[in-house]
Amino acid sequence: MKRNSGSIPLAVLGAALLACLVGCQQDVVPTGSLTPGPGAPGGSSGSFPSFNINNMPSPNYWNNVGHYEKLPSLFQFADGSSVSTVDDWFGTAADNYQGRRWEIEQILQYYEYGYMPDYGDNLTVTCTNDSATQATINLSYNGSAGVKTASFTINARIPSGATADSPVPALIECSSGGTTSWQTALGSRYALIGFNVENAASESDYSGVVDTLFGYDHTNDLDAPCIFMSYAWCVGRIIDALELTTSPAFGGLIDPKELMITGMSRWGKGAMVSGAFAKSKRGTQIAVTDVGSAGCGGPAIERFISSIGLNEETARNAADVEGGKNIPGRAYYMKWIGEDDVNPLLLSSSQDVSWFTSIHTETSQPPFAGPVKTAADKPTVTMTVLKAEADFVYHPWPYEGIYNGNYWHGLEKEAQLIEGSPTWFCGRFKQFEDKHFGLKTDDVGGLPLRDADGFLCSIPFDQHFLLALFAPRAVIIHDGFRTIRNNPEGCFLNHLAADEVYKFLEEQDPATYADVSQFNALKFYFITHSQPEYEMQDTVDLADVYFSERLDDSDFDSYASLAKSANYERLTDPAFPVRDPRSKHDYQKLNWARPGATPLSEQISDVEEYDWTKTTEWD
Repeated sequence: MKRNSGSIPLAVLGAALLACLVGCQQDVVPTGSLTPGPGAPGGSSGSFPSFNINNMPSPNYWNNVGHYEKLPSLFQFADGSSVSTVDDWFGTAADNYQGRRWEIEQILQYYEYGYMPDYGDNLTVTCTNDSATQATINLSYNGSAGVKTASFTINARIPSGATADSPVPALIECSSGGTTSWQTALGSRYALIGFNVENAASESDYSGVVDTLFGYDHTNDLDAPCIFMSYAWCVGRIIDALELTTSPAFGGLIDPKELMITGMSRWGKGAMVSGAFAKSKRGTQIAVTDVGSAGCGGPAIERFISSIGLNEETARNAADVEGGKNIPGRAYYMKWIGEDDVNPLLLSSSQDVSWFTSIHTETSQPPFAGPVKTAADKPTVTMTVLKAEADFVYHPWPYEGIYNGNYWHGLEKEAQLIEGSPTWFCGRFKQFEDKHFGLKTDDVGGLPLRDADGFLCSIPFDQHFLLALFAPRAVIIHDGFRTIRNNPEGCFLNHLAADEVYKFLEEQDPATYADVSQFNALKFYFITHSQPEYEMQDTVDLADVYFSERLDDSDFDSYASLAKSANYERLTDPAFPVRDPRSKHDYQKLNWARPGATPLSEQISDVEEYDWTKTTEWD
């Protein structure tokens, strides 16, 4: 395995200097043109620059080197060499397990989330069981500032049949409090642990357990963890408390090897970071991660900027959806709501049923052109949805964020959140400022997806780096086709990119990693920004199969068989067609693949280019 030489190539530095001399745009207002911008590697050509993973360049370097609209490869080391074996991916004892996966961890910590705080020998973890359903985790850290102490409390609902000799799996729910929403889906086989993330780090000022112990200066320390990494650190301490040999949390009734984690919206981002990074002192990680409607900074690709759904109606009929597959519509590609054989639980949602059983009228905001910050800047129209016996027409408005005059209108991007939610990222991430309108591909027909925040197009990573860290563990991305602000199609591209890693492990070591790609799951429903019960059931189905097949827990065999035969296949059913001409520009950004496989960009190279000048739906 080739390692880096420890220096940035002179050619790259020269190109970066040239880019600045000829006017590489770095304004706060996004820029861009129909041709790639100046500077290496440029918009649609050139190779991604190599760099020293042990001395990574500053964001300013990437701001000046020129935007790169393709997805950086998961199979290329920072030094430019290629990943070709499982040992290359995970590393070996000889290189202290510093393979490509380790590099990805370093890149995300350095540039986006900040570094995981220390949980080594200087940290002591004990637990006080306040009651059968409440435990206090006590922490003592002996650092450079002396001994600091802190504690936080978790609550649990534990099935009555659990014993220390037969502990049960559990779901950790990240929220600001409360542990009731998942109880029905979890039933009598799973425990539910409520984790109030505000105890780890406050979204407003970082205050909480982590800052009490480590005393970070979030203004000046660029390595200080963001709140999501602080959540992950505390999740690791929850696992520690469950693994204690003396006075474990909840009396040893919960199996720390069989843990799930979930969160919705901003807590979905936190759950995803926790699922990727959280480790106990023994090295135990979360087994199954559910990411609920989390969008950018979590499962959504920053570089994905498709206009589908924003400037077109949807015309579908019953024949289009025969067989229950996601057949292309005109805007988003939703399951036929009336197909109760696809998912009976879907019809239990009164919200979904109401959209398709009667004429439905809503006041909403149509697409608009130019920067908009207030509701007064956007006209209001009324859209009507008609459901007939066999046909219906769906207008894709409204969707979260485009109206009500708040900051969150438009397609949410990390470029926007640097200003809008600064505690979600580390200080170094806030230095990225190469923002573009994506060569105007997100301004199709004068209908941009967002305002003047643009998107970050020179970051040396994207959110597929985060999702790839889960392989071969189980992860499921949930969202709604009506939550366009969360960029569901960008989440789908992330799913496709990470799937290359899962399939790489399957092919390279089938004896160890047989069928693990089934645990890279994704499911979208025709819902808005929410987490209904049938999504929760998806996660339980995924966990049943994972615990049975990957952890060899025979207690789950019958449940796994039921899940797979009844409805498990839907969790890997493609949500969007990659050969839609309107999305070709975005899917072409996945221009690499696992060794021996054909990149998606080549698979769709014969797809016609879509003529956006003929788009007239909103005239």
